[in-house]
Amino acid sequence: MCSAACCDGRPGGFGERYGYRPLLVETFVTPDQRGTSLRGADSFKIGSTAGHGRQDRDNRFATGPRDVYMYELRPDWRQLGSAMGGPGT
Repeated sequence: MCSAACCDGRPGGFGERYGYRPLLVETFVTPDQRGTSLRGADSFKIGSTAGHGRQDRDNRFATGPRDVYMYELRPDWRQLGSAMGGPGT
């Protein structure tokens, strides 16, 4: 996954630029693509979008629903997220 490669800790990468390392990476897939390669890359589907952005209250820029997949960058993301005050604390 391209977005996961950006977060892998390389010099000049996400961690160096923003001062922290992400635990998860999300990606959006149109339903007709089925996300087959994402599932093969150990991504997991967490749900679907409504088909428009949160700033598009009038639904003028509808893009259609997308499936949302997550890829874990660290296997202990649940424990780390909980320790940082995330959901489940």
